[in-house]
Amino acid sequence: MTFCSFIREPEPHERYLSGWRRLDGEQASCPLRARLARLSRRMYIPYRWPPSQSPGTEGWENPNIPAGYTYFAQFVAHDTVRSSVSTSELGCPGQKNRNARLAPLELHTLYGNGFDGCLTGMTETDREQLRPSKLSLGQISIGEKIDESCPFRDIPRALPRYTTANPDGLRSVSIADDRNDNSALISQMTMLFTLFHNSVVDHMNEGNHLPESVSQAYFAHLFDRARDACVIAYRRIVRDDLMKRLLHPDAYAFYTHSRLDFLDPREGGALTFEYAQALRFGHAMVRPHYRVNDVLQRREELIDVLLTTSRGRPWRLPLDESWAVQWSKFFPIAGSQPNRSKRIGPSLSPDFLSDLVFDRIDETGIVGLAYRDLVNGAASPVWSVTPLIEEIRKRKPRLIQASRLLSDADYRQAAIGSWLAEDNAATGLTAEDIQDLSQDPPLLVFVLFEAAHEMHGERLGVLGSILVGEPIFKALQQGAVGKIADARSMTDTAVCLREADRPHVPVGYVTDEIASMSDLGEFLQERAGSVNSVIPFL
Repeated sequence: MTFCSFIREPEPHERYLSGWRRLDGEQASCPLRARLARLSRRMYIPYRWPPSQSPGTEGWENPNIPAGYTYFAQFVAHDTVRSSVSTSELGCPGQKNRNARLAPLELHTLYGNGFDGCLTGMTETDREQLRPSKLSLGQISIGEKIDESCPFRDIPRALPRYTTANPDGLRSVSIADDRNDNSALISQMTMLFTLFHNSVVDHMNEGNHLPESVSQAYFAHLFDRARDACVIAYRRIVRDDLMKRLLHPDAYAFYTHSRLDFLDPREGGALTFEYAQALRFGHAMVRPHYRVNDVLQRREELIDVLLTTSRGRPWRLPLDESWAVQWSKFFPIAGSQPNRSKRIGPSLSPDFLSDLVFDRIDETGIVGLAYRDLVNGAASPVWSVTPLIEEIRKRKPRLIQASRLLSDADYRQAAIGSWLAEDNAATGLTAEDIQDLSQDPPLLVFVLFEAAHEMHGERLGVLGSILVGEPIFKALQQGAVGKIADARSMTDTAVCLREADRPHVPVGYVTDEIASMSDLGEFLQERAGSVNSVIPFL
């Protein structure tokens, strides 16, 4: 599926960088890349947040968004966008970026191609535990001081194919989307939804007696019904929990109105270039350190979160007990005080500058995540901020009027210019850089600046909320929420199963009460057998 532009395709003069030189010519001497490199340095200088009024917290901590939503938002991003072109190749002649996600918000990042229940060699234990209907989990290792066993609390990891020895640890993952092993915390989020599916399978089969000669179709049907129930609950959490926390209140009210009239009236499931860019706001929410659980009473630094993966530190795997997430540390559960995310603003945690994780992508030799994000935006045919604001004003002037930054162009340019001029001795930004960037800022930078300047970093501003919210709510409306359990969502083997042989598994009822990540955690605490875990689940 191709990406498209938001509302309509902008005219050449309405596109970002229409007055700048593009990412062409020799990379090392490209003026635009050099400017983006200077701007990327600005994005590692801490934003000047007011001091915190809450004891024991920092000014950069977001009181509105617990840290777990950082990684849930990343999980949702993986479920909606899978770029066909890597960042390092963007801007190269002949490259046309496509979205490999054909159906957003269907948990394809978890399920991939769906049921693959080969029954060859299935033991009686496999049969009784319904393993063909479930997703795989991995077990963590426990230190010598803990003599009890721990349940499965990781994604499945394995040796590389054709390897018989294990000198370098577990270098492979057996999951549908390997981006869900980009850090220890996104892999834990993936584990959470895997455990959710497996718990729903168990619950749905309660009271059903397995046939003595069980068929593959039986397990396929159970898999499909559990998947449908999980997708319904997942979409409800996205709508009622994640979006409510992330979006500007006026934008959230607009997209949840009973008579919703989208800004972009076109039908179809294509996501926008602007959505793919704005999604990167989540990078600014990542904390510099985390308290993962209470077992070892230690703080995990971000660089370790980023490197503790099957590709980053395979010799440190399987995960030890320090990485099994205690979910009350990441979501507000039963009055817990979870880690808070960073406030949303144009400033990334310093560990994102590490070349151990984000090495150079071009001949400029610039490392770090901020530069990658900026190059990605410069290589995408996105709207320029000012004409995009005007296009939205034509359709929904009330949304623009809710923001001075959007409604007053002179104020907008002055505010951005003032921020860019701070610490310019360290960034190297020139007067020409500041003038050009304040008139035509990268879309992502504006989304981050807008959130900081108008919403104190607690949520997205109006424009950022529109660019993220509209595609999400379109996907929710166009999807089969509440009607997902039909023959189209079933595998061929499940469709072929005789009605008399199908387990009685009504879709949705088991997850009807789940409307937030806190609800999901409490559901799993009750049903996943983790209450007596050595490492607390909640």
